[in-house]
Amino acid sequence: MKNILFVDDDLNSLEVTKFLFEQAGYRCLAALNYDQALEILKKEKVDAAVIDLRMPGVDGNQLIKDIRASLSFPIVAFTALDSFEVHEQAISNGANCVITKPCAPQLLLNTVKELIESCH
Repeated sequence: MKNILFVDDDLNSLEVTKFLFEQAGYRCLAALNYDQALEILKKEKVDAAVIDLRMPGVDGNQLIKDIRASLSFPIVAFTALDSFEVHEQAISNGANCVITKPCAPQLLLNTVKELIESCH
C-alpha cells in the first residue's frame, strides 16, 4: 500500500481528500502544518505528497524546498492561487506539478497515481 502525505491547514479539505484516497486504496498521512509534516517524514516512508502552498507560518513552498533537499518522491502543489507566478515558483521549488483548487477529485487522484507509477 502506498503512503500519501497530505499537508493542508484546512481540516475539511484534508478530510475530504484523505477519504477519497483511502477509498482508492492508499494509506493517508495528514499534517495541518509544516512542523507536523516534518514529524511524519521522520517516521514514515512517503510515496507522494499533496501540499497546500498557502498555510500560516511556514508555507508550502518552503516545505517543498526542504523535502527536496533530501527526498525525491512526487509532490503535487495544491493551491487556490491560480497565477502563473505561483505555479512557476512551486515547480522551481521542486513540485512535480501544480493543481488549482477546487478541482475535480478524480483529477487529483489520477495525477498522484500517475506520478507514483512514473517514478517506480
